[in-house]
Amino acid sequence: MTTAILVVVTALYTLPPLLGVVVAVVAVLTLRLPVFRLHSEARVVTDASPEAVREATLGARPPVLVFQWGVADRVETGDGVRYHYSTLFGLKSAVLTVDRRETATGVEITLTADGAPYSTHHVTITGGEKTVVTVESDPPRGFGLRRLAGWIAAQRHYAAGLDALGYDVRDYETSFGLRGLPLSITRR
Repeated sequence: MTTAILVVVTALYTLPPLLGVVVAVVAVLTLRLPVFRLHSEARVVTDASPEAVREATLGARPPVLVFQWGVADRVETGDGVRYHYSTLFGLKSAVLTVDRRETATGVEITLTADGAPYSTHHVTITGGEKTVVTVESDPPRGFGLRRLAGWIAAQRHYAAGLDALGYDVRDYETSFGLRGLPLSITRR
């Protein structure tokens, strides 16, 4: 929000009035509108048994959500699981609700942020010499430019977070693009 305010004030004071208003409106819309979409897939392995991985994934702190619960101010586990966050020195807060459902091949985790759909994670658990966990994440909504820095940081450190929990990331692919356009950037 402070970036938007800075851009608006700068545009209004340094540019001719009509151009300043146009730049200010475009800046606010670009920062606020959910114009970006993303998709990610990860394949990780662990020495833990498939049952232990399933139990951890159904718990209050699923390994695949290491950044969601890792940065939460508080994890509430009473009636369901909720992660509480506050920003701007406590002036703004949000609640991320975690719903978990067992499937034939693993677990489906659905997150809602303050009642709005946030993301869905399909976790497939396969046993063998090592347990293989495949995570496919699909946020149902886009996000604005103001959340891009946080997303980049999470992508950069996701493997380290899973490694700290005993999971070795073998493959990780993330796709980032503009909603409604075939343009996307894929990183492996």
